[in-house]
Amino acid sequence: MKKSPAKKSGFTLIEIVIVLAIAALIMVIVFVAVQGAQRSRRDTTSRSNAAATLAAIEQYASNNSGSLPSQDAAGVTAMTNYVANIKPEPGQNAGTAPTTAPVSGTVIWAVNNTCSATAGALTTKTGSSAVRYWSESSAGYICLNN
Repeated sequence: MKKSPAKKSGFTLIEIVIVLAIAALIMVIVFVAVQGAQRSRRDTTSRSNAAATLAAIEQYASNNSGSLPSQDAAGVTAMTNYVANIKPEPGQNAGTAPTTAPVSGTVIWAVNNTCSATAGALTTKTGSSAVRYWSESSAGYICLNN
């Protein structure tokens, strides 16, 4: 009797390539989803920091007979007692675009200004303050008023 050849067990080259292609596709999808989640998390953190900064400005005004903090070095130093990592927006003219480059996570405050209808612009308003942060999701400034 003739012996039949033994069957070899294992995967063919085509099967291995298909599995690797599917794994690569899954990795790309996960990578894109993780980036979107990180952007959303940074925006949420920035919004929280902006709200905390606005509350700190209001607390500063309450503790200082209604006067708002200045945007010079002394005002920044005074504000750090209320909120950490605060950054003023120096040289901001009312109604102009922000003077600082947009950086995710940076909260910018401006006194005697309020948010205008134009994105990223301020309007002069005595006794008011505005807090802005860069939103990666909307690729623009989000502004909060007191």
